[in-house]
Parts: sequence; C-alpha cells; structure tokens
Amino acid sequence: MDSEAGGTVRRQFASAVPSLRRHAGWLAAALLGAWLPAHAAPPAHQFDYSWTQFASYPSSDDVDARFYYGGKFEFIARIDGERAALWRGLTINLHAEGVYGENTSASGAPMLLPPNAAMTFPVNNAEAADLAINFTQKIGKASLTFGKINMLEKAAGTPLLGGGGLEGFQHVGLAATPSLLTPPTIFGALLSVPVDRTVVTFGAWDTKSAVRKTGLESPFDEGVAAMVSVMLPMKPNGLSGYHTFSVSANNKEGLNLRDIPDLFLPPEAEAVVGNKQGAWHVKYTVQQFLRQDASGRGWGVFGHVGVWDANPSSMQWVAALGVTGQPVHGPRPDDRFGIGYFRASYSDHLRRGLQPILEIRDEQGIEVFYTWQVGRHLRLTADAQVIDSGIAVADRLVVVGLRARLGR
Repeated sequence: MDSEAGGTVRRQFASAVPSLRRHAGWLAAALLGAWLPAHAAPPAHQFDYSWTQFASYPSSDDVDARFYYGGKFEFIARIDGERAALWRGLTINLHAEGVYGENTSASGAPMLLPPNAAMTFPVNNAEAADLAINFTQKIGKASLTFGKINMLEKAAGTPLLGGGGLEGFQHVGLAATPSLLTPPTIFGALLSVPVDRTVVTFGAWDTKSAVRKTGLESPFDEGVAAMVSVMLPMKPNGLSGYHTFSVSANNKEGLNLRDIPDLFLPPEAEAVVGNKQGAWHVKYTVQQFLRQDASGRGWGVFGHVGVWDANPSSMQWVAALGVTGQPVHGPRPDDRFGIGYFRASYSDHLRRGLQPILEIRDEQGIEVFYTWQVGRHLRLTADAQVIDSGIAVADRLVVVGLRARLGR
C-alpha cells in the first residue's frame, strides 16, 4: 500500500480504537465465538469477524495454469449510540477489511468481469486494507445511513442470494452485479423508508470511489450520483419473495464513446475526442423461495436484469438467473448450494469504436457451488466456473476452487 493511503487507513483505525477499547469485553467474546446464557440481556454492541481463504486453479490456453491462493479478513462493529453515551437511535458502523495473495485474475485470463468479487476489493492481487465508518440514525420507522459505506456489505445482506463473494457465488456477475454508477465503497447517504409493505430507499453519493480514502478528499467535485429503489415483498403460498426496482443516474462527465474511432486516427488528423455528461442505470431483481421451513431457511430462484445508457457507460445490459439456498430436508440443513448463469453485453458504441484493434462480444458464464457447514463458525465451499470472455479471441476459461471461511 502506498504511504499516503496507508497513513489514511492508520488514522481511520486509530480513531476507532478508543471506542473499541471501551467495549473490549464484548469484542473478546465475539472473537472467541462465545455466547450469552439464555437469561442474559443481549449485548449493547455487535461485533462480527471473518477470515476467508481462496484457492483456485484456472484452465485455458490463455492463462498461467497453476494454483492461486489468497485471503480476506473482515471485522464489522455496530456500536449502539445510546449505550455509548450519545443518543437514542444512533448506531456507529465500522467495517475493516484486508486482502492478501492472488486470485484467478492474476493468471492473465482476458476477462472483463472479475471471477472473484470478494478478492477484487479493496485492491485486486495485492496486500491492502480499508476501513469504512458510517452512522445510522433511526427516524421513526425510517433509517438514515451516512458516511463511508461499503456497498459490497450491503449486497451480502440480501435475502437468498446474499454473500458478497464470501458466501454463495463468487463471480461478480452473480455475487455483486456491477452497476458502473455505484462504486464498491461510496461516500454519501442512504435513506430507507417503509411504506406499507414496501421499502423505498433513496441514495446520493460522490461519483468517485471511496475505496482506501476517507471520502472527504474534494467530495463531489466530479459529480453526484442519485438512486431510488422500491422493494416489494410478496409471499405466494406463504413463501417469501422480494421484487426490487431501482433507478440511478449521475452527472459525471465521461468519454463520449461515439468518439472512440478518432483515438486511432494519425496525429496529423487533429481529432478531438469529446466528453458526454450524465449516465443512467435501471435494474429489476427478483428472489423467490420455492421451499422454506418455519425458521425462514430454504431455497429458491433468483434473477435480475439491468440496462444502461451505453454512452458514456461502457455496458448495454446485464442479466442473471439461477437457483440457490439451503436444503430444508435431510441431514445437513445448514449447508448451502447454488447454480447460476450470467450474461453481460457491452455498449455498441464501445464495440464499434474498438473494432479496428479488438473485437468485443457478450461475456457469459455459469457458476456452481456447494458449501458444507463443518462447524459452528467454519464453512468449506467447492466452486466451479465456466466463462466465455467478452474478448472474442479469448478461449473458454474453466476455474475450479475451494473456499474456507472462519467467522460469525
């Protein structure tokens, strides 16, 4: 990590130490996997940790075929503001993460979408750390979260499909579908408001990524992004289901993809490559349980489709569908399985512009996984992916891997 970024992260960690120190008892209990007796009051604060290790072997004529190993540490703390002598309804959220080692993308595979979502952030194929601190304030039934927000953590919390690459699917096309308008870590705010049975979420954030930054470095100087989503829960035949519609847009300037051919003209042509301001993204997601027990566990189907403006955004549309969940019958109800398919289509303007030097096509793939719950805090996952790259000259890539996750 470079000295400036390293100094920023150290200062962020240092600012969190006093609060963590005051609650060292609960922290120790969390790290040891301890639990309270049934009659005890719940803890004022929540602490979760995980250490996930990845081993993968890619196979293709285009790659350096060997084993790749890496890992990711996470520590998440939620501190109750009232118990910390502040005020009622406030929660202080800390999310620390660090990566080390390599993953399949280090093999030289010519892919446009990363096959390992969790290991791609905060930095791909490097040793790096990051810390996100934000605050959540309850306002009646609504909640407002503001500060530096890890959006991969938000994706990991979705029902049925959730995991963010640390659980469930690993490929970014299934684990954390790219939106292009939403960085992996944002500096901004999210407001969630329940309206009857639906939940409406509004968001606004700096268009620049806040990964390994505080978010306070010239905020919003390159533009602002905004989003509204509506989540509608449904229970056909008593089975939980969720339908989510979202629209996002920004006013950031990007390369006008119509001008890409001009990049290949000789210097004497004096071509002018222009910018285009503003982009938008529309997405629909469905997750529906088909089998579910009294505890809410089960398995079901999922799908999503997203559409972009395709200029200046580099993508045209993306879609995915599959089956995932936990077996509700049998001897291993805590195991998890899934099979999914994704396809990503890139902007026609981008394809035509790059045609003289590189042919771009749709990128698609299939992923299948099975997770064994080995112990209370230990899960082992076998994962396989078959990917047809968006780069037309690339061969089909097959990746097999193992994942071990220790944590709460």
